[in-house]
Amino acid sequence: MRGNQIESVQVSRTLPFPPDYARVKPLNTLVRGQKYTISSSVAAASPTELQGAGEDFPGWVRDQYLQLPSSLPGRIHALAVEWTLGATTPYDKAAAIETKLREFPYTTNIPPPPRGSDGVDHFLFNLQTGYADYHAAAMAVLLRTLGIPTRVSVGYVVGDWDAEHQRYTVREIHAHAWPEVFFPGYGWTEFNPTPNYPAISRSSDSDASSGLDTDDDLGDLDAIMLDDELSPEDSGAASSVGSELLLALERVGRVGLVVLAILGPAIGNIFSNIVNEI
Repeated sequence: MRGNQIESVQVSRTLPFPPDYARVKPLNTLVRGQKYTISSSVAAASPTELQGAGEDFPGWVRDQYLQLPSSLPGRIHALAVEWTLGATTPYDKAAAIETKLREFPYTTNIPPPPRGSDGVDHFLFNLQTGYADYHAAAMAVLLRTLGIPTRVSVGYVVGDWDAEHQRYTVREIHAHAWPEVFFPGYGWTEFNPTPNYPAISRSSDSDASSGLDTDDDLGDLDAIMLDDELSPEDSGAASSVGSELLLALERVGRVGLVVLAILGPAIGNIFSNIVNEI
C-alpha cells in the first residue's frame, strides 16, 4: 500500500483441504475366513446433466487437481486444444479426449521412456500405445492443461466369477487405472480411456438423477459391485493381508472397481517417476 492507494491484494487459502476420499484400515491383520462387507454409491448423472454442470469448481479442487509440473512440454496442451476443437463444456472436452485415447492400442509390452523425459509426452507422441496407467495419466494431464480438474484412481476390476463358491477372485492381472473428472454438483465422475475395457455407459436423461444412486437403483450392477461380502482371499491383492483398503467402488462400463489409491497433484511428475523406475 502506498499512501491511501492499494497496489496489490494477495489472497491465500488457510483452511485445511477437506478429504475427498475415505479409507478404512483394520486394527488387526485379516486372516483366512474373516469377511468384510463394502457398500458404495456411484454418481448417475446423464451426459446432458454433466454438460450443464458448469465450471464453478471449488477452491480446494482447483488447488489440488489442476497442478502440473513446470517442465511439462507445451505440445501436450496444444494437443489437448486440437482434440477438443468444437467442444464447449468440460464434459464434452473430457469425452473427446477419452475417445481419442481409446484409439491408442492396449499393450503391456513396451519399453520405459528415456530417462529425463516426460512419461505422458512420450506416450502421446512416441509410443502411442500402452496400458491403463499411460491412458489414465495422459487424460488427466491433457484435461488439466485445459483447466479441468482431474485425478487418477487405481485399483482392480471385479475379477473372475467363481460359480462354485459364488464369489469373485481378484488377481494382479485385474489391476486397472482410470481418470476421474470433477463436475460441480456431481463430484468425481469416472472415465475409461483404456481400450481393453468398455467405455463408460452413462445414464440416459430419462432415468438419471442428480446426486448419487444407492445400490437399489443400480439394477444388476448390484450383483457385481455393491454389498458383496468378500473374504481376504477373495479380494486378492485388494485385501493385501489386511493392509490399507480405500472404501470406494467405481465402475467402468459394467465392471466394478475396488479403489486402492488416488493420484492427485502433479500427475505428470508422478507418472514420469513411476514409469522411469519400471
